[in-house]
Amino acid sequence: MHTRTLLVASLSMFATAAVAQTQYAWVGTYNPNGEGLYRFTVNPQTGALNDKTLVSKLPNAAQLTLSQDGKTLYLASEVEQGVVQALRVGDNGELSELSQVASGGAGPVYLSLTPNGRHLLVANYVSLGDATDTHQDQGEPGAAKPEAAVEGSFAISDHNGPHAHMIAADPSGKYVFSTDLGLDRIYQYRFDDRTGKLTPNDPPFI
Repeated sequence: MHTRTLLVASLSMFATAAVAQTQYAWVGTYNPNGEGLYRFTVNPQTGALNDKTLVSKLPNAAQLTLSQDGKTLYLASEVEQGVVQALRVGDNGELSELSQVASGGAGPVYLSLTPNGRHLLVANYVSLGDATDTHQDQGEPGAAKPEAAVEGSFAISDHNGPHAHMIAADPSGKYVFSTDLGLDRIYQYRFDDRTGKLTPNDPPFI
């Protein structure tokens, strides 16, 4: 049975940071088309990406988010037993692992930080596991095909059950919103920054 999992942990395909006057870009990839996480230098005049370097072989390292100060990169491995790594960004763009934890489910598909950077929010596509806080929502799947799909569209969008696909806090950090691809709903929660707990808002979804 497919389930919808949200993880809150205390602590993009493309992300950039300015470090020691050199700008770096990190690009996550899926296997086997890519080998993991790559680092590029960015030409500030043209935006060109150069000096491609493989910096992590974490499989399916396709979800990234960067801390506001540019010193910590969070990387999720979108695999059956999902994991999230915290990586320190060095002055020369080198990465060193700070920690690694289970994502609380399978296939972590979205990472975001609360506005103050104290909590990392993770949306897992399927499964449910132990975490600081998790929520499993249930409901009727949406239409097999989107009603508003353009003519000729063959998109099915996995409307076979709940699939969390995005999670992020509002600018105040008091509320968290998550979209569910399978149920065609946006779930809303009140967020306790002290405990990292999510409480369904009223109403719980829109």
